Amino acid sequence: MKTLAAINSFKGTITSYLANEACIKACKKILPKSEFTSVPVSDGGDGFLDCFSKEGDLISLKVNGPLPEMTVDAKYILKGKEAFIEIAQACGIKYLKKSQLKPMEATSYGVGELIEDAIKRGARIIYLGLGGTASSDGGVGMARALGFSFLNEKGNEIKESIFDLLSLNKIKAPKEKIFKSASFMAISDVKNPLLGKDGTAKTYSPQKGASTNEVETIEKALTRLSQVIKKDLRTDVTGIRGAGSAGGLGAGLAAFCRAEIVDGAIFISERKDLFGEIFSSDLVFTGEAIVDQTTLNGKMPLHIAYLSRLNRKKSFCICYENKIKDKAIFDFIIEMKKYFSLSYCMSNPALAIEKTIIRCKDEIIKKALKNSKI
Repeated sequence: MKTLAAINSFKGTITSYLANEACIKACKKILPKSEFTSVPVSDGGDGFLDCFSKEGDLISLKVNGPLPEMTVDAKYILKGKEAFIEIAQACGIKYLKKSQLKPMEATSYGVGELIEDAIKRGARIIYLGLGGTASSDGGVGMARALGFSFLNEKGNEIKESIFDLLSLNKIKAPKEKIFKSASFMAISDVKNPLLGKDGTAKTYSPQKGASTNEVETIEKALTRLSQVIKKDLRTDVTGIRGAGSAGGLGAGLAAFCRAEIVDGAIFISERKDLFGEIFSSDLVFTGEAIVDQTTLNGKMPLHIAYLSRLNRKKSFCICYENKIKDKAIFDFIIEMKKYFSLSYCMSNPALAIEKTIIRCKDEIIKKALKNSKI
């Protein structure tokens, strides 16, 4: 029997790699005769770098962080002419406490610095995992780092803030476009547009600390940005699926770098040959911290469940809490909250995963034995 572990990172708690290791450790106790394979996965946000950590060189770079006058030690993967950048390494909300959140000032500038460094080191295809950002600047900060200028009616450079974005009148591209030597692919786990009721401001900026009034201001600022982008860069970002990802960075990458926005689960699945890995396995473990409606919108665990069913393999989903009613999507959903508190799972994530799986061993073995290939 072969068992595959392909679990998403539990946001802010445990990486995909470590979650897989905890799962396999538990399964070795309840399925001792099985062979085990670990495949780190991501939807494009948290854990994106984990998926490629063994494929290339880990590059460290000090860049501007999510707030002005803040620097962070960011990392990305360089594999030949390919670079893999997790944007949260530069402008991630993970760097800030709740009291430090400043959505009207937060910037994506550091992402542009990572892009520039990767290109100077020879990267010609750049994959950017979108998610976990503290900024809602539509990629303006990133574009500034790449040499773009953002001017008001008087021709003066506007300041780097959401408020000043309201006075944007012209976008001026740099004469030396280092980024034009590379192609870009933005990897996203969301399909939200830039604007509107499902746009980045109204859907995600409250999570970044924005008040009701600030949400409206961000919406107006991004609307203004989209109008000037259409006028000066000949790109209509309002109709691009996924443009609202990462505080509108999806739209910024499409406009300033001509990036293609692609589905994160499908991209990682193809890069990691998940279809082949599942085909050669009998049991498949996946999961993420909370299984809810966003999971059903195409996140990695759902994609893995779909591939498992397509290959007639059993899929088990480990999570802290399940909020979906249709449990038939997975063969078995393993909820950690039935056995451990949230505080315990947050402070001991690997142990909580391991112990929860062991506690569910009877159900796992029962369902495993129904697999015709075992």
